[in-house]
Amino acid sequence: MTIKETTTEYLAKFKATIASGLIWVKQNKLKSFYYIILAAVLFQIIMVTSIYLGVWGKIPSTKALKQITNPETTTIYSGNNKVIGYFYTENRSNIDSSQINENIKNALIATEDVRFLEHSGIDYRSLGRVLFKTILMSKKSSGGGSTITQQLAKNVFGRKKRFFLLAPINKVREMIIAKRLEKVYSKDEILLLYLNTVSFGERLFGLEKASLRFFNKKPEKLDLDEAATLIGILKATSYYNPRNNPQNSLRRRNVVLSQMVKYGYLEEAEFDKIKDVPTKLNYTLPKVESTFAAFYKDYLRKEFETWAEDNPKDDGETWNLDEDGLTIYTTIHSSVQTSAEKAVDGHMKRLQESFATNWDAVGGKEKYIEKLIKNQSLAKQMDIDGIPFDSIQVIYNKKSEKKLWNGFEIVTGDFSLIDSIIFELTTLQTGLMVMHTQTGKIMGYVGGKDYGYSQYDQLSIPKQAGSLFKPITYLAGLESGLDPCDFFDNELRSYSDYEGWSPKNADGVYGGSYSLYGALANSVNTVSVQVIFKAGISRVVKLAERMGITAPLKAVPSLVLGTSEVKPIEMITAFAAIANKGKVVKPYSIQKILDHEGNVIYEAKVEYAETYIANPENIDKLQRMMTYTNTIGTGSRIQGYNIPYNLIGKTGTTQNNADGWYIASSPELVCGAWVGTMNPSINFKYTSLGSGSNTALPMVGRVFGDLSMWGTSMLTNFTFDTPDFDCNTYSELTAVEAFGKGRFDSTTMQLDTLIEAIDSVEIEEQ
Repeated sequence: MTIKETTTEYLAKFKATIASGLIWVKQNKLKSFYYIILAAVLFQIIMVTSIYLGVWGKIPSTKALKQITNPETTTIYSGNNKVIGYFYTENRSNIDSSQINENIKNALIATEDVRFLEHSGIDYRSLGRVLFKTILMSKKSSGGGSTITQQLAKNVFGRKKRFFLLAPINKVREMIIAKRLEKVYSKDEILLLYLNTVSFGERLFGLEKASLRFFNKKPEKLDLDEAATLIGILKATSYYNPRNNPQNSLRRRNVVLSQMVKYGYLEEAEFDKIKDVPTKLNYTLPKVESTFAAFYKDYLRKEFETWAEDNPKDDGETWNLDEDGLTIYTTIHSSVQTSAEKAVDGHMKRLQESFATNWDAVGGKEKYIEKLIKNQSLAKQMDIDGIPFDSIQVIYNKKSEKKLWNGFEIVTGDFSLIDSIIFELTTLQTGLMVMHTQTGKIMGYVGGKDYGYSQYDQLSIPKQAGSLFKPITYLAGLESGLDPCDFFDNELRSYSDYEGWSPKNADGVYGGSYSLYGALANSVNTVSVQVIFKAGISRVVKLAERMGITAPLKAVPSLVLGTSEVKPIEMITAFAAIANKGKVVKPYSIQKILDHEGNVIYEAKVEYAETYIANPENIDKLQRMMTYTNTIGTGSRIQGYNIPYNLIGKTGTTQNNADGWYIASSPELVCGAWVGTMNPSINFKYTSLGSGSNTALPMVGRVFGDLSMWGTSMLTNFTFDTPDFDCNTYSELTAVEAFGKGRFDSTTMQLDTLIEAIDSVEIEEQ
């Protein structure tokens, strides 16, 4: 027999069985009815039993119910004890029974569960009404059958996603939990738990949050009108929101009040007095967390999670930042953070406007745009279809009304597809951090210019360091025996061992010679390369690692010019070590953590490196050398910010002006900033606009200029000593001539230069 024949035979037998069954039902109607009822009862017994046994989800035990805790909001404070934000899954804070006044209690019972004080978790009268009216008579307005206790069970333990039996399984599960809750808690305790867990919309959970949001007062101060309004919200949090839907809210409030009259909680005369009076809100806007220390909070979260992983609770559970109602005291200083954010906002707006008309690209703007179009998937498909590139360009340049983000705001206008792409690519990014050099406390942290637009933390993303890396190399040079007054020829050289590599100065000027400190101050590339050869590339790499840089560094001579990528936060940490006399500290953001009962569960300890990064005498020399950067060198623009103390610092600008850097430090405070785009192929057309002294320095200058406004309690030492070297920054003498005058370390010269210098000295002596 074939498969087809077998299948046909089975189908015929199945149909015959069904037909005979239907005939039996028709002939035995009474028995059929009894069997259906029996099957329904057995099904219910099996379903309830399976729910009770936890087949559809674990039912919490009485012991577990005694330990109910609600997710609570974690509050974070600045180092100067100001609230700067919150962490929460549900925006909730818990109240105690003294904060539930009679208005709230009576309104809730009258509206949600009139027999709450009488039943033991399940109101069978209400349940019967629902079964009869809603199910049998299809009256949707008959109300629900869930008691306050059942609603509490739903709020605390949630509802699982089921299949077609979703509603009955969840309802039965909540009934079982409600019965257990009534055995564990008193009626007042159940009311308290309910009011601490119920949602009022707007991501608000709990009566206190709702009371503060809509009326700016504590729950115990709510009057009758306000209490009824809040209880009215519970039926449909969006539809009855008193701010967004005042008319709906007013009608619902009056329903609550009429229920209170109906069940004897309110005199009708009192209801008549207020039923036509609109509710007066004192709405308090939620804190806009994306505008203050938003990137810092992300950094703090990562630090917290690292700590929590290694420090579990006593019961082995992991601390939860969003649910455990912690109090966290941070290292951030609200005034410093405000200054940092204002510095970024004000300067970056001006810089973005300049960049919009002065941007360029590697290989030229026109060629870059052409390449950009050709790389678009739509353009590629049109090219495959044989459409000429000129026609493709017309399509990409066709303008229509669009809304584009220019880096700070939405701009409406006529823009083409290529305009949209360029707008995105030419959006400047930035990062700025302020840290206490002696402890590692992060006092100001701005990881980008707009957290709402982009959550990429630029302080944690590696960038090419440019000349910012030179102080590390020069310190290695000092460690190898160089002196700040050693002179080097400023000459264009080609290094045959490195494929004829010939590093150039940014200003294109050569000739004469620079002292070591003069070369650092003026960021002279030709001299800096000589310094890394003298110090030894491996020595420089090891020193950078000791200073806190974890990124892999390329052991090549161009390292001194900052060709390796490093994280801004690590470069700022390295500069802090220089300011801190060679002692590296680990940056941190959490000062102290308290649990929801106020017990201290963590207190930070300053983490110092075991050893100094270099000889203290050489650190002192480098500090004095870096002071000249801010007086006569590339960072001299800082003088325009009227900062009444000496800073050490260094600018950094990468190839094609793609990245701009500036880090400066007092003995106790370091501040660093980076500016660039997400695509290093896009850059400023002119170095005068794209250099670190123009892009990054003004923000750092603003922060240090605001220091006097912060108060001096957090700092004791503002200034470095005035530098003093007994040699010039620059000399028209060649290095050979300088050597003859005892101002040159002969070990830095190439052999042929050294011989020439020695010969010159001998001739002079003769």
